Amino acid sequence: MRTPIMQNMRTLATQMRLRRTTMTFRDRLERVREDPSDRDCALAARSALLKDLAALREIWELEAQVPGGLEPLLEGHFHVSLARLEALAAQIAQPGVGLARLGVDFLGVAVPLSFYLRGLEQVGDEHLFRTGSRLARSA
Repeated sequence: MRTPIMQNMRTLATQMRLRRTTMTFRDRLERVREDPSDRDCALAARSALLKDLAALREIWELEAQVPGGLEPLLEGHFHVSLARLEALAAQIAQPGVGLARLGVDFLGVAVPLSFYLRGLEQVGDEHLFRTGSRLARSA
């Protein structure tokens, strides 16, 4: 008998993209910390992060496409968190920005968002979607 390991992976690609973005953030932040006066490095960091976040938004939009859509509060939480991450990513290129604080703030949004996405896997459809819609579960 075959038992599916992951029965409800509604947001797997979004979770993976968020993890990648978080790793990119940590890597780029460390590079900027090594030489805060290197403007090109800071601008490249901002560009890479905003590109990753745009890809995160795109993946979410694909995974959240269901007839009727997600409940507005669930959909809204993701978008508010993503907007905050985008604002924080843009700050990495600002001269004089507190890099330590920026790191704490970015991870303070990204980590709970990852738990939120994982939590979407654990709840029943009746709590996720507007009446009459279902999101297909993938194995």
